[in-house]
Amino acid sequence: TVNQLLKRDAIRVVELTRETAQRAGALLEKADMPSRHAVDAFVVSTALEFDSAVIATGDVADLRRLSAAYRQITLMHI
Repeated sequence: TVNQLLKRDAIRVVELTRETAQRAGALLEKADMPSRHAVDAFVVSTALEFDSAVIATGDVADLRRLSAAYRQITLMHI
């Protein structure tokens, strides 16, 4: 479950900042995706704040569109 994942040391929960939100908007624009994908863009934008990141998701296709240019992001289908 989500609660079990959040208890792991490898999981980081961070605040959404204005900078992260603005970068998410730029990601949406670059991928030519509408604002209904904002949450996906927030996740990718946050992942870009780290040297490497694994995003566990059931929505690999949309996240791949947003993160394709960034080798430091790995997507894991769950």
